[in-house]
Amino acid sequence: MKLRTTAATALAAAAAVLAMGAAPATAATTTASTAAGAHVRSAAVVKEWLAGGYATVNGVRLYHHSNLTDQYHNPDLKGYVLPSKPNKAVQIYWQGLHNGHWTNIWAGATPTQANGMFGIHFFRLPEYVKFRVAAVYAGDASNSRSALHWQYFEVTR
Repeated sequence: MKLRTTAATALAAAAAVLAMGAAPATAATTTASTAAGAHVRSAAVVKEWLAGGYATVNGVRLYHHSNLTDQYHNPDLKGYVLPSKPNKAVQIYWQGLHNGHWTNIWAGATPTQANGMFGIHFFRLPEYVKFRVAAVYAGDASNSRSALHWQYFEVTR
């Protein structure tokens, strides 16, 4: 019974911390101590989006096939970490749909800028292939790992 009470107290404290929120430019503390003395650390949140393209159909962002490297023809994944994590690394996962299965194409780190923003550009992609990409903050002393949220895109003619 004591374990349930402690867990409930910790969850309530975590909810209170998340309710505080943080603007992208702030460096808010996202840890809290409960009345029972438990220390709660909330997860960092990665806000990401695909820039460019010409339409979104069923949650998939569409781009025209081209060897150009402009934003209209090629996807850019952009985003930031909350609370702000300037000059830190964000892990990028990129997969392609091959024979009905998601296959890893590339995984690597990209740095956040001094303002906490990050971005990665894709170009010269094959057409009629579905891709997905996600960015994850690994965590630190203040925040635990962020959740994985896929962004889907496809290159068309």
